[in-house]
Formats: sequence, structure tokens, C-alpha cells
Amino acid sequence: MPRHPRRDLDLEGSDPRIVTTLARGLRVLRAFHAHDEQPLGNKELAERTGLAKATVSRLTYTLTQLGFLSQDARSGAYALAAGVLAPAYTFLSRLDIRRVARPYMQKLAIQPGVTVSLATRHELRMTAIESVVAESVVPHAGLFGGRAPIARTAIGHAYLAGLKPDAREQLMAELRDHYAGDWATIGPRIQRDIRTIERKGYCVVLGEWTPSISGVAVPIVVDDDGLVLSMSAGGPAKLLSADLLEELGIMLRDVRRELERAVGRPIRE
Repeated sequence: MPRHPRRDLDLEGSDPRIVTTLARGLRVLRAFHAHDEQPLGNKELAERTGLAKATVSRLTYTLTQLGFLSQDARSGAYALAAGVLAPAYTFLSRLDIRRVARPYMQKLAIQPGVTVSLATRHELRMTAIESVVAESVVPHAGLFGGRAPIARTAIGHAYLAGLKPDAREQLMAELRDHYAGDWATIGPRIQRDIRTIERKGYCVVLGEWTPSISGVAVPIVVDDDGLVLSMSAGGPAKLLSADLLEELGIMLRDVRRELERAVGRPIRE
């Protein structure tokens, strides 16, 4: 789910310290979706961002000159260019925990149907930065490279559980505003899973949001600066029984201890 243009506009107008032109340029970059089959013209980008076409035209020209967009010579439409990878690579290279985590993830992903993902937050969703998929006769999609809603997934609830109280409260307020009328159902489920993680070290979601998908997840606190990840193991509900998910939860809890020890965090009992 892309960030909503209305939310961007509200943010740009709420704080005089925000550089509007920069914010709008980033809004254009976020308008591109993974499922886009063709480059996007200024008209379509204007529709997706809520910006005037003339403004989009200036922004796409600038982003092209800077290497963040490429322009199709025939149609004049735009696509993301390699320049967007530089900041992403810088971010990912900081996360040496990915290299440390992968062998553990491979050991977890031995049960057919299991996808093990390591993710962190982007806006109101979790974005996978590493993923391992076990062999399965049942087709299923891994989270790698994809995004999952914080409020409606075990991996998102685990992320919330790993945050410091003030950061968690702030994010919960954002989620409450975003989900509005659905919050009466969503909020208590999040609080339940946070309490479960505090008690057991992991939370299990048995087809609660999507009946065909079940999963289990743990938070991983990387450093005191607020970098929190979460790791999940999940897949088709018909392949993952409640007992198996509990076993995976215990294994994930052990992996969490090993990973936090690897980055110098205190050992959790």
C-alpha cells in the first residue's frame, strides 16, 4: 500500500521546518509501485501524488537529472533509476545483522510452507530486508521485497512490542488515526500480542487477519538509537498447525537472543 497523498499533504503543511519541494520530490518517487508494468507519465504521477501536473513535470525533470528517474525516449514516461538504490544500499549495509541472521533463518525455513522474514518499519507497514522460503507444494508468497501492514500482522505486532514505550505510543496513535473505525477491533489484538510477547517472547497469529495465512513473530532490538527489526515465520494456515507455530515461536525466541547478543544487546531470559 503506497503512502496516501492526503497524508503527505497534511504533513507538509503541519511543520514549517519541512522543505516542501523535497517532500514533494519524495512523494513522486513513492508513487511508483512494484506492480507497474509500464513507465509513468507526468499525468499519471500527478494523479497518484495529488500534485499539479506542472509541479510534477519540474520534479520529474530534476529527479531524472539527479539519476533517480530514467525517461523513456519514445514515450517520455518515467521509471525509477539506479540512483534510488544508493541510499537503500547505505541503509542495508548498516544492518550487518542480515548476514548474521540468514543462517538462522535457513534453519527455521525447513518446514514445507514456511517463509522466514526479517523486516523493519517503513511508514505504517513492515518492509522485508531478508527472507528465506522453504520448499512447498503449496504456492505462497514470501514477504521479501514486499510490505505488510503493521497493524494486521504478527511481524508488525512484534515490531511494536520491541519499541520503547514513547515510540510505541506515538506509532499506535498514527495507526489509530489511520484505521479509524476499525481500531476497536485492531487495537485490542495488538495489545494482546504485545502482552503475549512480554510473557512468552513471541506472538502467534492463526489466520486472524487472512484466514489462509498464519504466522509467529518476535521483535529484535538492534541498538539504543531506536532501530528495531522483527522476524517472522509463517505461511499457509493448512500447513502450519498451532503446535508447529508454537515450536517455531520458541525457535524464533532463541534466534532473537543470539542476534541481540551478536549486536551487543543484553541477553533476555
